Amino acid sequence: MLLGCGAGIATLVAGCTGNEDDEDNNDDGTGGNGDNGGNGDNGGNGDDGHDDNNGDNGHDDDNGDEKDDGKEDDKKEDNNDIPGFDRDSFEIDSDVIKLKKLKYKDHRLDVRVMLLTTDREELAEELEALAPGFEQAIRNADAEEFFEEVEEIKFTLYDENKETRVAVFLDIEWLQQFVDDDMTNEEFVNRVLNQMEQAGAVDDSSDS
Repeated sequence: MLLGCGAGIATLVAGCTGNEDDEDNNDDGTGGNGDNGGNGDNGGNGDDGHDDNNGDNGHDDDNGDEKDDGKEDDKKEDNNDIPGFDRDSFEIDSDVIKLKKLKYKDHRLDVRVMLLTTDREELAEELEALAPGFEQAIRNADAEEFFEEVEEIKFTLYDENKETRVAVFLDIEWLQQFVDDDMTNEEFVNRVLNQMEQAGAVDDSSDS
């Protein structure tokens, strides 16, 4: 983004310099006409000079185009495409786990969710929607590309006050095994829960 902005600034500076050069040339041309005594004609020449300047101002349109291009690039970055993953079809069908944000950078997929409970039994039931949600988004895109590009999944958990509770890392191989039918959904959920429990994000309600 900085490079894009830098290029835009450089273009603007170049455009301004070009206008100054044109103005210098117009001044020289007017001086010559004054020496020739054709002051009446100078008005016409002056108008022509302004036309030239207006023509040069066309550079502003080019700069505008470049700014628009920069905005398009920003939009692309904001969209934050995930390789081999259809983010529009990814959802977690749960009443207590709310998806807040998906972010991909440097081969890491960051999944940010809000937890409305810390009860292990309730989470175990609700997390059953996690792996199928991933699988749907991956199969709707390109599973091979996804597992080639994504090396780890960061699972960031927030509470109801939007405060970060913990962040745990999920083994990408678990998800690949699930997609390949080499791991059941129950096994996947248990591994995720164990990670969350070790990080202190889950209350063990087995005694209740």
